[in-house]
Amino acid sequence: MIRCLVINGSHRGSAGNSAQLISAWTVLPVEFEYQILNLVDSTNWQQIEPLLEWAEAMVVVSGTYWDSWGWPLQRFLESATLSEGTDLWLGKPVAVLITMHSVGGKGVLSRLQGVLNTLGAMIPPMCGIVISAVGQVALKVADPELANDIWRTSDLSIVAANLQCAAVRNRINSTLPFQTWDVDRTGFENVWLEVGNEN
Repeated sequence: MIRCLVINGSHRGSAGNSAQLISAWTVLPVEFEYQILNLVDSTNWQQIEPLLEWAEAMVVVSGTYWDSWGWPLQRFLESATLSEGTDLWLGKPVAVLITMHSVGGKGVLSRLQGVLNTLGAMIPPMCGIVISAVGQVALKVADPELANDIWRTSDLSIVAANLQCAAVRNRINSTLPFQTWDVDRTGFENVWLEVGNEN
């Protein structure tokens, strides 16, 4: 079994559309052992860090809020800055699942994949989707050929299969380590702005 941490970054925690998407994810027929982390309920990095250590793969889930992810996920990413390039992230495969009402989700997906990759995570192929309210309605009435281009919850099985494949490959090739660049672990929170001293 692959140890998979599901990180819910929605401000609605276990009550929203992201939680619904997580419910659909956790019943897929893949070899994952799950732990679910609702970030809205978890503010202590010391409690979160052991879950990241435990995980061999991760799924990050969030709604779309004004063209960005949920504030609990933003808080988590800011806390995770010190762990950039460490074994908590380095080479671990991550899938990203985004929900949205009508617009903005694809931008959130792409930016979040970039952030996770910079932390050190691996983004396997076709391991990110956006499920939208508009898309769900469109699937009921769209021309079948056009509907092929709309993400749907059944696409979760593709994401899960690719995430599992990447995690298994990591186990097999664990003797070939990833490399990391130097990271500033002390000065990134320094106050550097001196107002009125520009001249």
